Amino acid sequence: MIPVSQPFNAAQFCYELASDRDARSGQSYRDLLSPWCIVQHLPNCQRLTVARFRKRNDASEHLKVLRRLNPLGDYEIVFEAPIG
Repeated sequence: MIPVSQPFNAAQFCYELASDRDARSGQSYRDLLSPWCIVQHLPNCQRLTVARFRKRNDASEHLKVLRRLNPLGDYEIVFEAPIG
């Protein structure tokens, strides 16, 4: 008896390709949707991602609040471009 293969599901195939690509790049799908980040610079050239945003304007407004609440913190807005 010849085994019958599963019918081709294009949506599942595209999802698997995207999942594989995201796993290779180290970014989740959610992170790819929000490329604008506020990072805090730490000692020894380290950084901490404080928040992620879809729009740069939202990031800049949040940055204003952060600087008001913590004037000694070193914050910056960065754009994390997807790899691939």
